[in-house]
Amino acid sequence: MKPEDSRRLVIEGLVIVASILLAFWIDAWWDGVQGEQREATLVASVREELEDNRRTARRFLGFGAAHLDRIDRFLRSTSEEMLATPPDSVHGLVEAMWLPPTFDPRISATMMLLDAPPQSTSESLVLRELVGNWSRQLADAQEEGSDLRASASEVVSMLAAYSTTLPPPPSDPISDWSRADLTLQNRTFVSTAVEQSGLEMLARLRADSAFVAALARKMHDQRRYNFEIARASEALDLILALPTVSARR
Repeated sequence: MKPEDSRRLVIEGLVIVASILLAFWIDAWWDGVQGEQREATLVASVREELEDNRRTARRFLGFGAAHLDRIDRFLRSTSEEMLATPPDSVHGLVEAMWLPPTFDPRISATMMLLDAPPQSTSESLVLRELVGNWSRQLADAQEEGSDLRASASEVVSMLAAYSTTLPPPPSDPISDWSRADLTLQNRTFVSTAVEQSGLEMLARLRADSAFVAALARKMHDQRRYNFEIARASEALDLILALPTVSARR
């Protein structure tokens, strides 16, 4: 083989290898560009979702604090003081007794981010770590929420025993006043019946030691639930303070 033929073959081989490497590099570069675009789209969705969740959490915490304040004032009052309750505050008080306020966040974008592979950057890894912490905080809150719903159901069942002054709603009669799984319609009926029974009903409830103990348990569970939601709200603040999340694209 002539020397010029050997050189030509070597050059052709180098060109082929370079073309293959260039193709691999372009493919990897394009995958990286698409990955960054997907990440940016996900981060934008997560930002919108978490901002909405933060607003909802703040409203919830204000609502929950007002409920706890009403229950606390009821427990600190005497039966005689209940007879002096302003009529326009009875509805709020009875609602605070039986209603278990819950925080229901949006989590679809959060779950999509956690399922997606991270980018090879520290910002991407930190974001997923903080979002994972937010998800764990929600799981802790759900456990406390389960206890709150149970104690609230106990309060409703005890209120139901006092609610015989009005007939049950014909569309959904309450056959067993001691049931803990009262429907929302029946819970609302119970609340209305107690409210319409007058201030004497509040005095009777305050004098009922068993009811007071059940309400105190509900208040305790609600405080623990509110505490977990407050922690989750703090986790949201950390995520939304990240430059990669807070930057508007």
